[in-house]
Amino acid sequence: MKTSMLSTALVAALMTVAAPAWADRTCSGSIGAETISENLVVPANSTCRLNGTQIDGNLEIKTGAKLTAKQIKLNGNLESDDGFVSVDLDNSQVSGNVDLDDGGAVTLTSNRISGNIDLDDNRAAALLRSNQVAGNIEVENYRANSRIERNQVNGNLKCEDNRPAPTGGNNQVNGNKEQQCQSL
Repeated sequence: MKTSMLSTALVAALMTVAAPAWADRTCSGSIGAETISENLVVPANSTCRLNGTQIDGNLEIKTGAKLTAKQIKLNGNLESDDGFVSVDLDNSQVSGNVDLDDGGAVTLTSNRISGNIDLDDNRAAALLRSNQVAGNIEVENYRANSRIERNQVNGNLKCEDNRPAPTGGNNQVNGNKEQQCQSL
């Protein structure tokens, strides 16, 4: 009887042990043409270079970090609200949103974005050129030059409270061009 009770207690104890949680993968260096089946994080004060990488999760940039990404496929969101230094995304696909706030320089060129681009409260120059965006583009509260040109936007193009006002033009917008973006 004691053996049976001990076995039952041991099985019950083993069943209550949680499986280990998978940590996000980090990038401090370069990653080439491989598939990452989890979120990817660029840690604080690190530089990450991606070339031909597929990410089946979100891509997050932390304080003081730099990201250069070319020809990547991101099956999630590109995001930072934590004081990044720079983000350079070129000739890539993002199935979610690009949401970059409270950081530095942003360069988005020749990308296909299935969601929205939202840039808010960044302190360094922004360039949005030749992107195809299924949702909206919003650029707000910039305190540096921003140039928005030759983008195809299925939703709205909105610029608000930027000093100086954004420059550019030749954007094809199916929705509305609003506020400081009316002439772009």
